[in-house]
Amino acid sequence: NKCKIQSFYVSKNDGKNRISFNNGSHFYGASTGEDQGASLAGRQFGYISYDECVFSHHLRVELPGRIMSRTIDLDAPIDLVSTYDTEAKSQQYYFGLVKKALQGRNDWGIKIGTYTDNFFIPEDVKEKAKTKILNEDFNKYRQVFLGEAVPGSTKVLEPEVVDNIFKDKLTPQEPMNAHEYLISADWGGSDQGDPTIFLVFDITSRVTTLVHHEEIKGGSPTLQFAMLKTLKKRYNDAKIIMDTNALGGVIIKKMLKEMDVQTYDFKAHGGEKGDAIVEMKLALTYGRKNVLEDGKMKELNPEYGLFKSYPLGNLEDQLGAYEVKDEKLEQDYVVCVYQAMWFLSKKRKKDKKTTHLLKRRVR
Repeated sequence: NKCKIQSFYVSKNDGKNRISFNNGSHFYGASTGEDQGASLAGRQFGYISYDECVFSHHLRVELPGRIMSRTIDLDAPIDLVSTYDTEAKSQQYYFGLVKKALQGRNDWGIKIGTYTDNFFIPEDVKEKAKTKILNEDFNKYRQVFLGEAVPGSTKVLEPEVVDNIFKDKLTPQEPMNAHEYLISADWGGSDQGDPTIFLVFDITSRVTTLVHHEEIKGGSPTLQFAMLKTLKKRYNDAKIIMDTNALGGVIIKKMLKEMDVQTYDFKAHGGEKGDAIVEMKLALTYGRKNVLEDGKMKELNPEYGLFKSYPLGNLEDQLGAYEVKDEKLEQDYVVCVYQAMWFLSKKRKKDKKTTHLLKRRVR
């Protein structure tokens, strides 16, 4: 490209991805990957622009940890610039930032630009494209022309549905007298592999609430069993559900039984996983009603859904990225949720009683 600010430009250094200017300022270009923004370390910046940040694999960790800390000394601004993409790893986190910014619930300002705002494209071309996309794919129309986050064809849950679960006013809760609790367990155990996850749900009312969670990476299996037993006792002798068909599931169940810990069986490989995913989606969308108003989807019942939780980043990210073909996905938290929703569905159906009214005829 031809430089149009020759009097201001001094030099560039390809090795350091740096351009220098005659007022002593510098422009740096840096990519983020598995280092989670480590390339920014050691310097303070007067301004940071993060282009297509939604494609970051670790935006939730990078932003507060490695990016915001680089602007503290100068109290410098940060711009996050991106478009929604159903396959992007940080889509759910970015969606939450945008939604809260629109509602004035965080420190971010926001500007939204759509296809029609591009003044380089002739108006007649915009209208033709708008009509064509609207007739072919309504979700694509919502993303391109309305600037909305839309569900991918392979994703189980929409970004709006996932975001609706988490409430800022909720926090982890201690057990309450006369409340009923359920612990859903997904076992890991490997020092380098998946962690063990315990999610504790308050199932006293129709709306299930997450009240506590534990994530354990590696360590002694015996200590994990002891922690589960402690949680069970602490939360009013809570029921426990786990996948007995998973690797080591039968052995784990037997060992827990020897510790006087009884569990309910969930058999993912026995055909119950598909039912559980359906039950999870039904629970999360229960009572949802929306209409198309002024070209945008409007929620008529913002408090829909039978599951609520305090903010929990790993759970939010995994639910947002979850697909039916989940072999290559991080899914430990999702497994715990759909196990719980499956258990509650079965329990509620069992608890239902049919009442017959018999009237005696008097002659």
